[in-house]
Amino acid sequence: RTDYFDEKTMPHIDTYNRRMYFSFYNIEMGTPDLEAGSGPVVKVTFRIPASATPEQIARIELDGYLSNMPLFSGPVIDFCPKLSPGSVTLPYMCGDPNEDGDCNLSDILYLISYIYGDPRGPAPVPMFSGDVNDDDDVNLTDILVLISYIYGDPPGPAPDCP
Repeated sequence: RTDYFDEKTMPHIDTYNRRMYFSFYNIEMGTPDLEAGSGPVVKVTFRIPASATPEQIARIELDGYLSNMPLFSGPVIDFCPKLSPGSVTLPYMCGDPNEDGDCNLSDILYLISYIYGDPRGPAPVPMFSGDVNDDDDVNLTDILVLISYIYGDPPGPAPDCP
């Protein structure tokens, strides 16, 4: 929805506290007001360093600071919106604990090695990619769900990770 505006600026950035202020407005006379509706207001792009791990989470807080407070101004009223925080995590494929990009026999063997190996195999990456039945545990049930999904006739339910 911000593509609608003539001007999109970042008039203030505080690099020490990793925060910034954005401003969106129309400068052209006669530009109609933004239609009422819903949708994303701001798209944020992130550069994830190669050292990041799938378990890391970066908090995103949408709020104001100093005199830079969230404000929507209109022809009739100005109001402060209710904002919700979010987070950024690395994507993963449910049922692909070995991160090869596919849910297949190698994932079943990977889980068997992790659960029953002696020595134990590596943990799923991220851990919840191996919790294919979403019961907060990586165990034999997850292996059986993957076997049913991949080799069942008809196929079992698709993996359902947290």
